[in-house]
Amino acid sequence: MDAILLSAGRSSRMGSDKALLEINGKICICLILDKLFLVAEKVFIVLGDNYQNLKKIVKSEYGSENIEFIFNENHRQGMYASIKKGFGAVSKTTPIILQLIDQPFVPENIYTALAKAYNNQLIFQPSVKKDGRNRAGHPIIFAPEFANLLLANEECENLREVINLYSNERAFWSVEDSSILDNINSKQALRTKINEIKE
Repeated sequence: MDAILLSAGRSSRMGSDKALLEINGKICICLILDKLFLVAEKVFIVLGDNYQNLKKIVKSEYGSENIEFIFNENHRQGMYASIKKGFGAVSKTTPIILQLIDQPFVPENIYTALAKAYNNQLIFQPSVKKDGRNRAGHPIIFAPEFANLLLANEECENLREVINLYSNERAFWSVEDSSILDNINSKQALRTKINEIKE
């Protein structure tokens, strides 16, 4: 399995690079990479203005044999530009797990169980019941052929629109952990989540 890790955003609401946030003694990007390498043989990290800095930090920790660093020159256009960069780089011969940098609290067992449950669906996504309805979260696993479908589509403006085109080939995997919905976009959200875990 290949993994795409998106970390090209400007982190404007956070005020500092989310990838470098320290959580329980470890920086965010390393927390996520440790989990991705439980299920993926290679990780493609999409970066923006933080390219040189994060590349140096990650290489010192993991080397570069199983990591490819991708500079997205269009990162200011938003997340979808980074998604296309990532899907353009993967091998397209193995399933792809997509991970966002602002979701460091998804536990290890979600990754391993999701990968184990995956059975060649085009789109395979965890979901959790919250506020009386099922809500889809991350990370998402895609079949190898999804990469070419996404890259050939010139009309959609975000990943959700592409996924909706293939809703009949999308499967959900039910979990009880709402961390699959969490996006840590501010220091307050980060403190709140850390305090929840401590409790």
